[in-house]
Amino acid sequence: MTIITATYNQVDKLEKLKVALDGRNWILAIDGCKKTKDWAEKNEIRYAWHERNGRRDNEICNKAADMVEDGFLLFISGDSIPVDNYFEEMLNVAKHDRLVSGLRVNVDDNGKIASYDHRLEYFKDIPKGAYQIDRKDPWVLITSNGMLIHKDWWDVLGGFYDGYKGYGTSDHDLAMRAHYEGMELWLQPRAVLRHFDLKVKKDSEENYELFEMRRKIWATE
Repeated sequence: MTIITATYNQVDKLEKLKVALDGRNWILAIDGCKKTKDWAEKNEIRYAWHERNGRRDNEICNKAADMVEDGFLLFISGDSIPVDNYFEEMLNVAKHDRLVSGLRVNVDDNGKIASYDHRLEYFKDIPKGAYQIDRKDPWVLITSNGMLIHKDWWDVLGGFYDGYKGYGTSDHDLAMRAHYEGMELWLQPRAVLRHFDLKVKKDSEENYELFEMRRKIWATE
């Protein structure tokens, strides 16, 4: 398993994540921050890097994934830290033809919980274990922060679509394509990330429109 972390300027959080990963195979996907690049080199951490030209997380994550030959890819953002037996819980449900997403809690800089994962609102009863998402739009419960997919399927799907601008949508797009290609989409509520970014972010209307156009194409192919 290879952990891929999209990051820009989060060295303080990366220090904590490095400790939590405890020597696991790790690649940073650095979106143009020289400070982070220098930190990676100092700590002998593999990385993919490109010049900053607006937010291009999708492109740099794809570049980092190209550095991996085989096995599972696990995406953890640079502002998140795994809790307890996170990796074991994710791998317990991992299979070649499954795309798995964990959960997260939003915390402040002191680690105090500020809010829980908004996806829990979709459930009357929170699943106690891994859950195959059974709905007509299962991709809405998948996020790239805490997403596990086998490299074989990543290559089949072509990674993240880089046509979306700014924040979001690319994770739903990947999960949508995975669904229509026959992959199972699973949620693992026992695998939790502490997420330090408390800013409320929404996908743009342009991204929504582009996603729906692409979804209709994939649904009919």
